[in-house]
Amino acid sequence: MLSSPPNFQNFLNLDEFETAARLLLSPMAHAYFSGGACDQITLRENISSWNSIKLWPRILKGVATPDLTTTLFGHSVALPFFPAPVAMLKLAHPQGELAVARAMNQLTLPYFASTMATTSLEDVAQETKSTSAYFQLYCFKDLALTKSLIQRAEQAGYKGLVVTVDAQILGKREADIRHEFHLPTPLKLENLDNQSNLALHAAKGSGAERISAHFDTSLDWKSLEAILADTKLPWAIKGVLHPEDATIAASLGAKAIFISNHGGRQLDGVPTALEVLPMFAKVLKGKTELFVDGGIRRGTDIIKAILLGANGVLIGKPMVWALAVGGEAGVLKMTQILEEELRLGMCLLGCSSLKNLDDRYLFNP
Repeated sequence: MLSSPPNFQNFLNLDEFETAARLLLSPMAHAYFSGGACDQITLRENISSWNSIKLWPRILKGVATPDLTTTLFGHSVALPFFPAPVAMLKLAHPQGELAVARAMNQLTLPYFASTMATTSLEDVAQETKSTSAYFQLYCFKDLALTKSLIQRAEQAGYKGLVVTVDAQILGKREADIRHEFHLPTPLKLENLDNQSNLALHAAKGSGAERISAHFDTSLDWKSLEAILADTKLPWAIKGVLHPEDATIAASLGAKAIFISNHGGRQLDGVPTALEVLPMFAKVLKGKTELFVDGGIRRGTDIIKAILLGANGVLIGKPMVWALAVGGEAGVLKMTQILEEELRLGMCLLGCSSLKNLDDRYLFNP
């Protein structure tokens, strides 16, 4: 354990946050946030796959201040990367979700609030008045609960829904089982009822598995349509790895597709979001926005995602490590590092705008 908090303001890259966070967090909390499923093959490949892409710079293009804006749900945003909707952030820092929301509010960047948050969706909404907030939705066996979450998001002023569809059954996360993952009191899932929280507080096996037992394992396209039928909020779907599924979602009205393998925490041995992204871009042809997550650690990783067809990326684990190390200020510092790397990368690539990124900047002999 660290005897004093690290001086994260001197950090030069995102990996330094992870190194420091490991020394600050309890073994159980670190295992929960860092772990993957089974042999963690996908978890490792999420990071290593970015190294397979080589950029091809052009010179003498006079790029000094590249345009880093993109769109989310049709709205212009200043940067193409946002914090992923990670669960139970008060395990990482006492201010949890509120610290991340406040950081995004300062930067006027979107915030994605998790169903499984340790702060209520209403309290998060109060902290994002200067920006836009979106609610990440899990679909429960209790249809009334799912519907009530949507209604609460509407009433709180959220701008859209992001429905996660790849975790109706939880992957085998051996680290959580080994550490008997549970949510220490007085923390609780503030968006759910007491019965749901009881499953997380028992220190036996994995509380995450017990809470996931409340998810609707029979969820299909028809039932998803029924769940969303009564809301006027635009919606996106998260956890897609096959382009045919993305085509179906787009035909049903999805405003965005979030390509993801859930941080390597579900089915081990699947493709990374980066590997399948070109297939999605080819099939959808700009009909809906595309976002990816998994293993992004550098500004150049963001460039690679966008030139292959993404509108932007989500940052998961590095955001948690930054939160654990420095709270709101840590998240701001992490964002600053990524923005500086992204800006530098665009200048060195010789590209003046993210909108101009395409395979002309991809080295593929």
